[in-house]
Amino acid sequence: NVFNMNLLAPFNPMGWSFYLSSLPSHNEFSESFNFLGLGILILILMLFSVSAFRYHSGYMTIVKQHGIKLAGALFIAITYLYFSVGPDVYLGTINIINVPTPEIIEKIWGIFRANARMFWVIYYAIYTCVLVAMILAFKRKPKVLIAILLSVFIVGTSDFYNSNATKERRASIIERAKMSGNNQSNFQMNSYAQYDHIIILDDDLTPSQKLYIGNFADINSMSVNDSYFARSPADNIERLRSASIKQILSGSIPNSTAYIVKKESPLVSKIQLYNLRTSSMTLHDTSYIVVSHI
Repeated sequence: NVFNMNLLAPFNPMGWSFYLSSLPSHNEFSESFNFLGLGILILILMLFSVSAFRYHSGYMTIVKQHGIKLAGALFIAITYLYFSVGPDVYLGTINIINVPTPEIIEKIWGIFRANARMFWVIYYAIYTCVLVAMILAFKRKPKVLIAILLSVFIVGTSDFYNSNATKERRASIIERAKMSGNNQSNFQMNSYAQYDHIIILDDDLTPSQKLYIGNFADINSMSVNDSYFARSPADNIERLRSASIKQILSGSIPNSTAYIVKKESPLVSKIQLYNLRTSSMTLHDTSYIVVSHI
């Protein structure tokens, strides 16, 4: 239920659309992102409109010729949909049904963790079916078909390119390039290269701040322990954070781990009180204190 898909996910851009607003969801993790895209949604509406005014014999011919295969494909699609949205099925923020699931099924199911990704099979099947249906609907008017697909492609690309999420990602990539080319930290390179892990002690970092720390760790081949990256349930992350704070205040700091806390955090005064080894670091205009063994 932590990483299952919302039934509105195919229509929820989650910030990746310039023209469409994000919809409410029980789950804000990116594993639940299954937005079909404005272009495909326009084509689906167009196909329904065409079907409403004109019966197309080509569709029924396909059903008659491949009925058994289509039935099998439908069964597989329903199975994948069930495993991607369940066992607690949400429509927006409303839990519309809880599907009782045998424990043995849940254990097998749990292996996959991010079960929302199981919708990807259906996702690409929808793309394929929409394109095939468009070709059948306009096969006698190829110029019209090309004009429609080209127009939809331009609209969809524009919608994605100008979205807030795309702008933030571009800014992150630029910042990442700057970090790769310049050492913007006085946390010396020969020091942090010796660490394998970063543990974030703050619980109020913004997604952007966490993203920059993640870029910093990735560039230097370190892992980051935080819910924004590890996608672990929040209570587990909070237990890890609390245990880490107790650990460093006791003076027992692993050689392979560096702890990061914002400079203005109340924790800094406690850390300084225990005379622990600290260094300062600046990432994207935010100052941090790094607590480490060395």
